[in-house]
Amino acid sequence: MSRVAAPSLVLMVLVAAPAAAQSLAPHEATYHLTIRGGAGGQQLSGGGKATVKVERTCTAWRLFTVMTMSFAAGGQKLSMTLRLAAVESLDGLTYESRTRVVAGKMREEIKVVAKRTADGVGTATVTKNTGRRTVHLPKGTIFPLSHVRRTLVDIAKGQTSRSSLVFDHESSGQVMLVSDKVASAPVPPLSAIAAPLRVDKAYRVQSQAFSRRDSSGGGRPGLDEIVLGNGVTLIMRAKVGGLSLSGKLVSAKPLKPETCKTN
Repeated sequence: MSRVAAPSLVLMVLVAAPAAAQSLAPHEATYHLTIRGGAGGQQLSGGGKATVKVERTCTAWRLFTVMTMSFAAGGQKLSMTLRLAAVESLDGLTYESRTRVVAGKMREEIKVVAKRTADGVGTATVTKNTGRRTVHLPKGTIFPLSHVRRTLVDIAKGQTSRSSLVFDHESSGQVMLVSDKVASAPVPPLSAIAAPLRVDKAYRVQSQAFSRRDSSGGGRPGLDEIVLGNGVTLIMRAKVGGLSLSGKLVSAKPLKPETCKTN
């Protein structure tokens, strides 16, 4: 259980970062990670490092994550490496991602190619190792980075809650009902690390993903973050089952967006 649950929990958190903010700025951030708890009757503990890079090109947002982690479970030590690359068009109509996870003897690769219409109807092809399936996206579905950007708009308008249908590639292609709550928060001292990105306001963002067939949450982790108005997550916490993961910002720097030609 721990060999599967731990990578899954980490991936859910890192796909969510960067979280909501008033302005999603291109940047690179590094986090210290800690994981604790029980899974499959075993106690698990460990830590690691994650680097999250957000880039904006003339046509798309790009998200890159590299994470290395080691933990102990059932008297055994396990190392894990996760690499994620995702691209979502600026209009939010196409999304592609590739995720590779290596944890002990486990090797997993997930590739997603998805397209939707303006009203959210579409399809996604999800290839997991050697298996492939087609997922039909219902009306109103949005992709992960569009979900982030929608929350930014809500913050700017002073809206404190919203529910969205979000395509979740990590769950082998489920469309999840994601409930978000946003509130203003004090700017913590940790924000000094992100000073090069012009720190202003801070927010607490709490999210819970529900399977459309399971209103109890479907085993998906609840996410609790402190986020700056410049788009940098300072602190993240997630919990699913008996496992909990926390992340703390170590460094952050701005990235220059691509220079685009205008007609």
